[in-house]
Amino acid sequence: MNKRTNLVFTLLQAAAVLIALVGTVAAVFLGGWGFSAFGHFMDEQNYAYVGYAVVGLLTVAAVSVFSYGALYHFFTLCQRLKLGTAFTPANEKGMHRIAVCCGICGGTLFLALLLAFAMVNGFALPFVYLLLLFAIAYSCIALVAYALELLVRRATAIQQENDLTI
Repeated sequence: MNKRTNLVFTLLQAAAVLIALVGTVAAVFLGGWGFSAFGHFMDEQNYAYVGYAVVGLLTVAAVSVFSYGALYHFFTLCQRLKLGTAFTPANEKGMHRIAVCCGICGGTLFLALLLAFAMVNGFALPFVYLLLLFAIAYSCIALVAYALELLVRRATAIQQENDLTI
């Protein structure tokens, strides 16, 4: 593997770490905001908004966990690609896990938006469109990762067949 390719995958790994750090800060901020809202709504005995805060906290927790999972698998996939092993069953599994983690994040965000809408008769968050955008983005990433998984699976089968003929 040449130095330029090595540098590209190292930069992708650094981007994954940076995204994880920024995501951690965002999750802590949103979690703190959710806990303060939870306490505020409990004091006012506004139970619809308490449910809204609980859904928000559970959503932040679930999306954080599965986002970290996707970033971890992306990081390890880049590490294997730096070593020059592109078409392997391990990379196929890694792409599958990335697709599943991102799909769960997108589905969780869509479900949370629907639940919040049903509980509060409309959205109380000013950034609901941003959450919808994230849900769509996670779903699109999941679809692209799944398509890449299928391509890696096919290429792995072709490579194994070629290895047997040589």
